[in-house]
Amino acid sequence: MDVATFDRALERAVEYREVVREVAGLPITVSLCGLGEPLTRTGHIIGTPHYMSPEQCEGENVDHRTDIYALGVVLYEMLAGETPFTGPSPAAILARQVQERLPSLDVVRPNLPSGLVAAVEKALAKVPADRFKTATEFKEALEHAPAESAVPPRRRSRFS
Repeated sequence: MDVATFDRALERAVEYREVVREVAGLPITVSLCGLGEPLTRTGHIIGTPHYMSPEQCEGENVDHRTDIYALGVVLYEMLAGETPFTGPSPAAILARQVQERLPSLDVVRPNLPSGLVAAVEKALAKVPADRFKTATEFKEALEHAPAESAVPPRRRSRFS
């Protein structure tokens, strides 16, 4: 799905699939299997907990910013080697998505470009109004993140 299409669509099932990209000068290759079809509906909590936005976790109405959050999770996982919120059960992951602060990429991956960290953190804001307004805005922030460092990930993705 290209950015222009993404800006108009509400997928609610953005997950980590297969991505080979260069983000802020860092070559990133990931592979993973997803569910293949959207499993969410407004008013219901159905989906992949690791990639669900806080409002989606609580069964609230969602909009395109839920997908921006999910893309932020994908990028966080590409950079850190794991999703920002994990737990022993789907319920635990949902609770962490809603209640806990985002683990800082600066701690997990020191020496990442500050613009890249800021873009990921903005995409993963708990409040939808604090996220990027569009996928295009998110893409532009990533393109303008300087390549200050090229330190490889410390951990491999659970899907590599």
